[in-house]
Amino acid sequence: MRTLLVGSIVLGLSLGCSGLARAQAGMSAADLHQMATQLAGDRQAAQIGQGANPADQAIEEKALLGLDGIVLQALNATATPDLDGLNKMLASIASADTATGEDYEVVELAGVSPTYTLVANFGLAGPSAVRLYGGPAKQRTLVGRVDGYNPPKFYDEYLAVVPIIAPETVFMTVAGRTDDLQTGLFTVWYFDGQDLHQVWNSDMLPQSTYETDESGVHLTFCAKPDNDHPDECSRMVRDTFSWEDVAWKPRETKILGKTKTPQ
Repeated sequence: MRTLLVGSIVLGLSLGCSGLARAQAGMSAADLHQMATQLAGDRQAAQIGQGANPADQAIEEKALLGLDGIVLQALNATATPDLDGLNKMLASIASADTATGEDYEVVELAGVSPTYTLVANFGLAGPSAVRLYGGPAKQRTLVGRVDGYNPPKFYDEYLAVVPIIAPETVFMTVAGRTDDLQTGLFTVWYFDGQDLHQVWNSDMLPQSTYETDESGVHLTFCAKPDNDHPDECSRMVRDTFSWEDVAWKPRETKILGKTKTPQ
């Protein structure tokens, strides 16, 4: 697998408390769902050549700021946030039709200081984003963001967050994997207490799966696709990585042989 070591791409954050308060005021579940539906519809239209809606960035940011307000209110309510209760509430404001893929979830990351991510998917056809929250208990704020505009042109198709077991705040985003071959893009992020850094990402990996344990992250994928038979793979590979000494390191590669995607 060819990988890209990004080094130190630092993602900036520009958000005032007044902007957060304005976005939170009057935000309802119906408002959020309406924005998610519009974002998904606009992206589908752009993909078939009808042109992008220049207002979409502002619409997405408004929706995310509203979600920030909801999440931060819950995270700062007590010293130890009730994530189960928060995620049940977030699930209740998403579309009742689970087939749309609209969902919102808060995940606690590893590390010395408690840090949390919100994964916001505005539908299978819409954009996705990750928000990072940190700071002292009851004083947590938005400290980082990942979306299609920051970093520019980030692949924001249906994101998931995978916490990495490490002393520092490290996590992996998984984008895609919604097609028949589960083709995904994997990116590792490190928060140093001030800035969020993109430190590694993969190629687009077909037939991809992933798992984590104390030994690291295990990515399994097709390294040699069969172009004549897309559901078959001539060589499956499992790569293992781990976070050590404040760096993302490859640990092991295993050749698994041929396989065929179940029908």
